[in-house]
Amino acid sequence: MAMNENPRSEKKNLATTFFQAAKFGIVGILNTAVDFVVFLLLTRAAGFAPELAKVFSYSAGVVNSYVFNSRWTFKKESKESLNQKLRFLAVSLAGCAVGTGIVKLCVDVFGWVDWLSNAASILVTVGFNFLGSKLFVFREKR
Repeated sequence: MAMNENPRSEKKNLATTFFQAAKFGIVGILNTAVDFVVFLLLTRAAGFAPELAKVFSYSAGVVNSYVFNSRWTFKKESKESLNQKLRFLAVSLAGCAVGTGIVKLCVDVFGWVDWLSNAASILVTVGFNFLGSKLFVFREKR
């Protein structure tokens, strides 16, 4: 441990990260619901291809995610600047690409049904999005 590091400060940072992860998880459940409902509406009611539906459903979840994560999960670090919004957009686009790729892979290669492919993509992108949000989008100034 460095001379200027305080063990209490480290515990507080760990606790803060834990609670942020818990809040991120709660927001993620809501995002997942938004993603899943939009995905099913687009594939079932509107006849969209799964890959296209995923782009729109993921985007709907992203809007929900930014609103709740910037105002609740990472409120202390959030400055709601244009720069922060652009970083969030970059992480979201990368997450969308990963999620869409997983849907495509699961449907075309593994032969999974579209909704199960979407569920797999959601599971994979959760960790990616938390790390991107914590370390890149809503990072504290040092």
